[in-house]
Order: sequence, then structure tokens, then C-alpha cells
Amino acid sequence: MYAVTIPIIRTEQSTLLFDKRFALMNRGHNVIVRQARHLLHRLDHDLEYQSWRKEYIALLKKEADQQKKGLELSRDELARKSRLSKLMGRRRQDIGLTKYGLEKYATVWRKPHANHIASHQMQKEADRVWAGVEKVLFGNGKGIRFQIGRASCRERVCMRV
Repeated sequence: MYAVTIPIIRTEQSTLLFDKRFALMNRGHNVIVRQARHLLHRLDHDLEYQSWRKEYIALLKKEADQQKKGLELSRDELARKSRLSKLMGRRRQDIGLTKYGLEKYATVWRKPHANHIASHQMQKEADRVWAGVEKVLFGNGKGIRFQIGRASCRERVCMRV
């Protein structure tokens, strides 16, 4: 992949326009983070989901212990683990805590700012937030954070001019 660097002649007007677009991207990111935090909060207070998760984690630990001994889980335990995984996935999907759900939310937020933000930029921001949500749900992440200050220019090169 090649990158072409084109110097931009910046006037005061174009500088203000770029600043506005960067600020909108920051705000868009924070709006998606707020929605993701809200949905994670809903999962944390869903007693049924939490009981499924505790049981699933217990089965994972049991499986790891048995693998150290060279054994496997019984068929019933494997079936139960698979069923719990599907139930938890379906619950996350029902409340909208999916990659697609965050992208959809970002698209709705973007509509009034369509002159300044491209759709693929908002989808990329939603993907970044989803990566954080995945760490919280499936890894050892503790929470997702809001973006403060200017964002990096990594994916924002193609601002609408």
C-alpha cells in the first residue's frame, strides 16, 4: 500500500472548517461511547444475563482445569456451554450491543452532519468503540473511555472538502 502526501494550502477559513470537522468526529466518537456504556450498563443490571455469564465462566474454568489433566468436559457440559454462549449473544443482539448496532446508531447520529462527516468515517469510529466493548465483554477490559481533545488524523484524512 502506498501513501501519497499532498501538502494542503491552509487558509484561515479552511483551518476553521477542518477544526469543526475534527470536533464533530470527536463528538461522534463520544456519542457512540455513551450509547455503548448505556448498553453495557443494561447488561450489568440484567440478572438473567449475569447468571448465564457466571455459569459460563465456571464452565470455562472447569474446562481449563480438565485440559491441564488431559481430560475434556462431558457432552452435557459442552452443550450447556454452547447454549449459554448463544443465549448471551442473543441477549446482546436484542438490546443492540453488536458491531452492527453501534454502526447503525452512528449512522443515525451522522445524518445532520452529513456535509462534514462521511459515512465510512462514522462506521470506523463505531468499529473502534466496538473493539473497546469487545475487550470489556470478552477480555480483561474494565471500561470504555470518552475521547478528550483532538483526535488522531489516522482515519480522518478523507474529510469532505
